[in-house]
Amino acid sequence: MRTARGSLYEMPPHWGSDDWPPFAHYAEIGYMMPVKSPSEGLAASFEEFEAAYEAGGFWMGIWHPFLTGRLARWRVVERWLERIVAERKVWFASLEDIAAHLDGLVKAGTYQVRVETLPYFTQPVS
Repeated sequence: MRTARGSLYEMPPHWGSDDWPPFAHYAEIGYMMPVKSPSEGLAASFEEFEAAYEAGGFWMGIWHPFLTGRLARWRVVERWLERIVAERKVWFASLEDIAAHLDGLVKAGTYQVRVETLPYFTQPVS
């Protein structure tokens, strides 16, 4: 996204890689979903990874410490991560490192990103 003040890369998450739908259960906010077992709840995220890996794409897991950070859930993630790192050529990195890598590719001219110029509108739309 480009603005008069600068630009940034958007790396949008996806519900399929998010631990909120299978694990969040909060009566305080009226979110009353059945909580899934660790392996069942994390299966969607792992399958999203597989699809992104096969396509050579970007995958971002969203794991909240208070949801997936629970011992049984994190044990499933830890075992999955160990297997993926041992069997695949992958790069797990912070979003800051990914943005820096992407910026380097763009500056080198080896990758072109779609640019959205903001704001879309500079005056009211009639």
